[in-house]
Amino acid sequence: MSRLILRASCALFVCAGAVFASPALAETNRPAPLVDESALRYYANHDQPERFRAELKRLQTLYPNWIAPTDFSDTAGDSEADLWALFAKDDLEALDREIEARKASTGYTPSDDLTAKLRLKHLRRQLIGASDRKAYGQVIEIASREPALGGCADLDVSWRVAEAKGRTTTVAAAIADYRTLIDRCASVEERRATLQIALAAFGHQVAVLLSEPAIAQERTGAFDAIAIDMTRAQIAAVLENDAPLPDEARLSRFVETSTASGNASDLILIGWLFRHRLDHADALEAFDLAARRAAETPDAPQKAPWRAESELGAILSLVSLERTEEAASRASQARTMSDRLEGLYVEIEATRFEGDPPPRRPDAEIADFAAATARQRSARGAEVLGWYAHGFKQMTTARQWFEQSLGYGESEGAARGLILAAAASGDLAGAKRLRGEWAERYAALADLSLNETQKPARVQSASRSDPLIAAFEAKRYARCVEIATAGGALSPERSLIHGWCLLELKRPSEALQAFGQALSGGPVVRRDAEYGRSLALLAAGDLRGAGAVADTRLMSDERRREIGLAILADQAIAAFDAKHYRAVLQILDERSRFAPDNRRLALLRGWSYWHLNRRSEAEAVFERSDRALSTRETREALAVVRQKGL
Repeated sequence: MSRLILRASCALFVCAGAVFASPALAETNRPAPLVDESALRYYANHDQPERFRAELKRLQTLYPNWIAPTDFSDTAGDSEADLWALFAKDDLEALDREIEARKASTGYTPSDDLTAKLRLKHLRRQLIGASDRKAYGQVIEIASREPALGGCADLDVSWRVAEAKGRTTTVAAAIADYRTLIDRCASVEERRATLQIALAAFGHQVAVLLSEPAIAQERTGAFDAIAIDMTRAQIAAVLENDAPLPDEARLSRFVETSTASGNASDLILIGWLFRHRLDHADALEAFDLAARRAAETPDAPQKAPWRAESELGAILSLVSLERTEEAASRASQARTMSDRLEGLYVEIEATRFEGDPPPRRPDAEIADFAAATARQRSARGAEVLGWYAHGFKQMTTARQWFEQSLGYGESEGAARGLILAAAASGDLAGAKRLRGEWAERYAALADLSLNETQKPARVQSASRSDPLIAAFEAKRYARCVEIATAGGALSPERSLIHGWCLLELKRPSEALQAFGQALSGGPVVRRDAEYGRSLALLAAGDLRGAGAVADTRLMSDERRREIGLAILADQAIAAFDAKHYRAVLQILDERSRFAPDNRRLALLRGWSYWHLNRRSEAEAVFERSDRALSTRETREALAVVRQKGL
C-alpha cells in the first residue's frame, strides 16, 4: 500500500510536470542529467513516504530537466540498498564500517549522494552532542561550517544553534534566529514549538516574539496558551528581579483567564504582582480566591503549599491595608501551615504585646506566642516578650527573654532592655557592666540612665493627657514644637512626636535631629524614627542619605519601597528642572518597573517628550491623563501639542 502511495506521489510531482512542459523543451536532444537516484529508490522500497517526498523535491530542485522514473520497484543493480537501510536506521557506526570494508575488498566508492548525506548526518550528531554537553562554542563552529544544517527542515538543530548563540553572545542573537524560524516556517505547529523552546531556554526575555506578525495576526487561538505561559514567566521575572512589567493588554488577559479558570497558582502569582504594584485590595482578593480554589480541588492535600502561599499573601495584604486585627487572627489560624506563616504570625502578634502599660494577654496566647518565638528563633519576638515581662515587673523573666533575643540576633533595643531589667532587679553592678559592654556596639547606650525602668511606649498608646500629643493630634504643629522645646530632655517617644511636628512645619534638618534622638526607644519607636529620618532626608534633598536609611533592617519592605519610589520621583523632578529631558524619561522608565506614574509624573513625562520633539508620544500621555481627570493642566498641555490656541 505504501508503495502505491509513493507511486501516486511520483505521479503528482513528475507526470504533471510532463503535461505542462513546453514542446520546444521536449524536442531538444539535451542529454539527460546524471542523477543519483539510489536514496530515492531506497525510500520508495522501504515504506518511507516522507523521506521519499523530501528527496524527490530535492532532486527536482537540483535537476529541473530530470524526469523521475515511474517505477521504483526494480532495485537491481542498486548496490547501496543495504547501506541506505543502515543510514535510515541512524546506525552510522555500522554504515561507516560497511563502507570501509567494501572499499578494502572491492575498491567500492560510495555515491556522491550517500557521501554528502552521511557527512551531514555525522555533523548533525556532533552538533547535538556538543549541545547536550553545553559546549555552545562548538555548536556555533559546526553550524558555521555547514549552512545546510538546520532550517525549518531540522528544527531541533536550529533551536540548538539559537540557544548556543544566546548563551555565548546575547539573548538578542538567539531571538533573531527564533524570529527567522517563525517567519519562514509555514506550519503553525512549528512556530508554536519554536516559541515553547525559546521560552524554556530564555524565559521572559523572548516575550518580544509574541509581537511577530506571524504570531500576533494568528486568529485561530493557536498561540493563546503559549502567550499565557510567556506572561506567567514575565510576571515571575518582575517579582524575582524587577524585570519590566508585561504588556498591559496581555497582563489583563492573563488576569481574566486565571480568574475565570480559578487556577490557584496563577491567582497567587497575580496576588504578588498586585502587591508589587501596591494594589493591596486587589491582591487580597486574588489571594482569597486562590485559597478557596486550592481548598476546593479534588487533590486538595497536594495543594497545601498553594494554600499556605495564598494565606501568606492574604495576611500581608491585610497588614498593608492596616486591617491588623484581621491579619493577626488569620495568621494565628494559619501558622501551622508553613514555617514562613509561623514567622509572620510572630511578627504580627508581637505588635499586640506592645504598649505602655502593656495589654494583658491570656496565658494561652502568651504561651503560644512564646513557643512560636522559640521555634522561629525570633529576636524580635523574644525582645517583645522581654518588654512585656518588664512592663509587669517580672524582671527575671524579662532578663531571660532579652538574653534570648540577643542570642538570636543582636539589637540595641534588646541590649537596652537587658541593662534596664538588670538595674530594676537590683543588680546595679551587673547593669553597669552590661551598659559598658553594649555601649561599645551601640553608642547611645552609654548615656542610658539606670533609673529608667519603663519600656518605651508605642506613640499611639501614650497618655492622651500629654499636651504634646494633644497638639500633634490637633495638627497644631507650631504649638507641638513649643511644648517639646520648653522642657528638658525628651523621651524617645516624645522625640518622635517632636520630629513629626517639625517635618509638618517643613523643618527637615531639625526633624532629622529629633528622629535621631528617638532611635534610642523600643522597637516600634525605632522603626518609626527610621522612617521619619528617611522622609526628613528626602525633604532636605539628601536622596542618597534617604536611600541609605531606607536600606536598614529596621525599615519594613513596604516603607523601603515607598522611599525608593519617592527618591526616583524627586530625581525625575530635579532632572526636569535642569532640562535634562532624556534623563527624566530614563528615571521614570526605571520607576515604572515598580509602580505606574502618578498624575504629576505623567505630565512630567509628557512635557519631556514634547521638549525632545516626540510630539505624538507627548500627545498620547496628555490624552490619557485628560481622560482620567480633565484639568486645566491637561487641557493646556493638549492644546500646546496640537498647536491650538490656549
